[in-house]
Amino acid sequence: MVWRIFGWEARPRVAGTLPGLAIFPGYSGVPMVPRAWARVGFVALQISPRGHHMSDQVYAPGFPGLMTAGLENPREYAYRGVYCDVWRALESLADLPGVDPERIVNMGGSQGGGVAIVGATGRYRSGRSRPMFPISRRCATCWSWAVRTRMRKCETTCAFNRGQGSAF
Repeated sequence: MVWRIFGWEARPRVAGTLPGLAIFPGYSGVPMVPRAWARVGFVALQISPRGHHMSDQVYAPGFPGLMTAGLENPREYAYRGVYCDVWRALESLADLPGVDPERIVNMGGSQGGGVAIVGATGRYRSGRSRPMFPISRRCATCWSWAVRTRMRKCETTCAFNRGQGSAF
């Protein structure tokens, strides 16, 4: 089966090479046009992986559905396709005009944070992708850090579980 995956790109109205940001939705989340990230200097790509809004030909978002489809057989597990969508989104973002492939970060909350971590596992060709996984209130510092530095450094420290730091 061939999947058609949708996404929304937003970019600043400035010339030059800019950092890229890939955003992945939560399990039942609806992807939005990432205009706010473009306003702070990112070329932002919000994708709608299979099973989500506009990419839900076979799997409807929500329960039951995508999370358990094909779970009995690793070759048929639906998330294999979601992971491919994530890797392809990162490759596509790196290939967009005006994106610095050395300054790409990916992020998401809930399922989106989990697949952002998958996106950073080495399949992405430069290996510079770093997830921001907002699972607590303290992770808001990750977002403010990204906005402040505009990804000059592609390193993120995110607070997990009551302030325990974990570097990506």
